[in-house]
Amino acid sequence: MLYNEIIYSIREQLRQTIDDSNIDDREIIFNINIQRSLFYRNQYNQRNRIIDEDIKQNLYVKLQESSEDLCSTTDCTIIRSVNPLPKSIELHHKNAILGVSSTNISSKQFSLVNWTNFIYSGNSRYSKNEVFVSVNTDGYLYLKVSNKLAKFINTVIVQMILENPLDIKTFVNCGDTVSTDCFDLETFEYPIKQYAFAYIKEQVVNTFINKLSIPEDKQNDGESQ
Repeated sequence: MLYNEIIYSIREQLRQTIDDSNIDDREIIFNINIQRSLFYRNQYNQRNRIIDEDIKQNLYVKLQESSEDLCSTTDCTIIRSVNPLPKSIELHHKNAILGVSSTNISSKQFSLVNWTNFIYSGNSRYSKNEVFVSVNTDGYLYLKVSNKLAKFINTVIVQMILENPLDIKTFVNCGDTVSTDCFDLETFEYPIKQYAFAYIKEQVVNTFINKLSIPEDKQNDGESQ
């Protein structure tokens, strides 16, 4: 569904019950993001649940060489994202980063591991040409690659389920660059399934109805009259 369709659908429902003139679009999408995150976290934490393709978002992430000493061999280079990644929804106490691949050397997925495994990865002679990827607690994406591959990897595609889908706006591919200039809110496809939105819509509408239907305490003393 388009972003504008999402907003319009919520406003249309609200107008049937309350005056929505004082509600900002940002407040609506903020509540939608919260309910969407809760909904999909519950959905995808179920055993053997397949993640819908149209919920995933591809972020184009710029990289730069890092001076951090995380290599155990000389034929190794550490590359780090220029900016931290936006937050993803949580799945079984881990982030919802689903895959990382290069934009120019191969479509093969890199080896995505947790931070502890990342530190000790690449020591085997059988894995020296493998690209290991992890996200540190600072939110930055790190890659451990061989020296000969490092110069070819300057941007990667990170597939995620974002907590706030609009965070993709700073990670959009503009051909030769990654820029916010390519992000258009008017044509933005909000990543949600119709059945999920039907449920989330009801939750969001009820949130506003409950909030705006509370009688004002004119004495501001919190006491019933």
